[in-house]
Amino acid sequence: IQPNTTYYILIDGFAGQHCNFDLQVVNNDPNGCLITKQDALNTTENQLQVFPNPAQNWIRFRMDASLNSHYQLQIFDSRGRAIMTKNGHLNEGLDDRWNIAALPAGIYIYRCLTDTHQFTGKFEKI
Repeated sequence: IQPNTTYYILIDGFAGQHCNFDLQVVNNDPNGCLITKQDALNTTENQLQVFPNPAQNWIRFRMDASLNSHYQLQIFDSRGRAIMTKNGHLNEGLDDRWNIAALPAGIYIYRCLTDTHQFTGKFEKI
């Protein structure tokens, strides 16, 4: 953990809904770090939705965002290798449908990086 850096974490377990928290880490002690802020992000905006989960042939990534930001969206296999990547620009949000029919069944990790946020999670391909 780097001092004076904001990290975005994904908390799973809310009936299939993801909740993102903004953590500000400030290092006031050379021997450790102290978490000083924890705020929930707006749940209707700047929230990445991934569905259906589990998915068979298609998976959809959606964000109603007012961000004016570049993004990189990636899917990783169980070994941590990026197997699908897309770069773009968020000006009025994101609504992307990916064909995953050729992927073997299993658990996959997704990551969406913007200029100011990072969203991560997992989905199951059946």
